[in-house]
Amino acid sequence: MSLLGIDVGTTGCKAVIYAVDGRLLATGSASYRAERGAGRAELSVAEVEAAVAVSVHRAVSSATGDPVTALCVTSMGESFVLVDDENAVSPISILGHDPRGREELDPIIDAIGSEEYFRISGNVPTENHSLPKLLWLARHDAYTLERAKKFLCWSDYISFRLGAFPSIGYSHANRALMLDLDAGQWSGRIVKASGLNPDLLPMVLPEGSVVGKVSHQGEERFGVPQGAVIILGGHDQIFNALGAGCVASGSAVDGMGTFECITPVYAGHPPPAELHVLGLNVEHHCLSGLFVSFIYNQSGSVAEWFLRTFAADAPDLNGAYAKLEREMPPGPARPLFLPLLENSG
Repeated sequence: MSLLGIDVGTTGCKAVIYAVDGRLLATGSASYRAERGAGRAELSVAEVEAAVAVSVHRAVSSATGDPVTALCVTSMGESFVLVDDENAVSPISILGHDPRGREELDPIIDAIGSEEYFRISGNVPTENHSLPKLLWLARHDAYTLERAKKFLCWSDYISFRLGAFPSIGYSHANRALMLDLDAGQWSGRIVKASGLNPDLLPMVLPEGSVVGKVSHQGEERFGVPQGAVIILGGHDQIFNALGAGCVASGSAVDGMGTFECITPVYAGHPPPAELHVLGLNVEHHCLSGLFVSFIYNQSGSVAEWFLRTFAADAPDLNGAYAKLEREMPPGPARPLFLPLLENSG
């Protein structure tokens, strides 16, 4: 009896298996590359799913004596996949820091008001969130959006492909910019103002809910034993907080990956007016009754850009590090790099 954790990030995924007594049994990982260009930042759905399958297969095959009986998936914040009853209907997944959607969001902010929007959702509405990306698709790729039955964030999509029913945790629903924070359900007012089909929205549940069992197809895709219980995961930052022991008001965690994100924890919902003045979001922790904010900016994404740009001929990222290390002077260099490559958080 063992437990599987899967994390889907912006540039790579990880799988880890633990025995129920806390012993680490196996790990697996795989990487992929975000496609970036003028005005776009995307992931290939097929490439990411294949990498998740590779990482999970590697972990499961190394822990053969202790079969997985339950699993949970976490992932980056806002990026989502459009699905029908079984598969993805779009080949790409737009990343949160992709600038598309700003124009489509403005009329909704004007209709509701920025302060009222913040009171309902707990977020300052920006193009980083899922709603503006969905509205951009409605305007520029209506055919794909019309074929979709649901939108699912990446942790929910992988769970769906394993055999779960379409669902979303509070933490990712927060990042969609359509959740009524206090009610814990989709805001009818925001959804109506957006013009989106409400049927596109998955069921909102608290993290930790049982959302299905691994199907026969899920076992074939990912190597996880059929019948293993699928537990609803969510946004990686709140699970970072849980893993670091930030489970009480006044604690905070600094998580560093593609982004560096400081996540302070509150007991209860702080006064919206005070946070709105500071421009700080407030969202659900994965533990009931707790809330968090996110203070973030670029981190690993800058290092990756630097490596891809100045060691473009290297075969992989490890080769890029080695190439640049050979070029480094023995002492501190004079150039100073001040990255301003995308909007900050």
